[in-house]
Amino acid sequence: MAWDQGLSSRLDRHKNTVTADRLFTSNRDVSKYTVEESFIAKVPMSFRTRAEMAAEDSIIKMMLVGEADALRYIISQIPPDFTNAYTTVSSSPNFFEILNKEVSKGQGLIQLAKILDIPLAETMAIGDAENDLSMLEAAGLAIAMGNAVPEIIAIADFQTSTNDEHGVAVALEKFVLKNYKC
Repeated sequence: MAWDQGLSSRLDRHKNTVTADRLFTSNRDVSKYTVEESFIAKVPMSFRTRAEMAAEDSIIKMMLVGEADALRYIISQIPPDFTNAYTTVSSSPNFFEILNKEVSKGQGLIQLAKILDIPLAETMAIGDAENDLSMLEAAGLAIAMGNAVPEIIAIADFQTSTNDEHGVAVALEKFVLKNYKC
């Protein structure tokens, strides 16, 4: 991914490169957010500079990670031609993801619906962060978690409970299981 082009060095943030089986960090002072992403993605973490990455490493995404206020500032400094060339989303206040332009949760839902031969109007998606926006826009029924960011709440058809209050289960009971008797 030709994403860097000197941008990350100018922005001076912790950078992660994620492949199918590993998370690489080019920062010797490993960020707690890099460790968190390694845990979330369930992949081991390794130190390797971008120049040391093998050409055969199939990069899934690049990430900038850091404290929310600093990361928001850095994101504001990214030029529009860069954000137009890639899918860029914040998956949490501390994670900014950079992906192939054709990759998003919305595209994933559209492809899955095609494979399963389900009309998009009959799909349901549940989300809480900016990276869920395209998926909720594509779904027939968009549900925001109770702890969702304002952008998600604004487009949702329904808002469920928070993650801590079993919001996914509440939504499934309301919209999916209500028609089934066990």
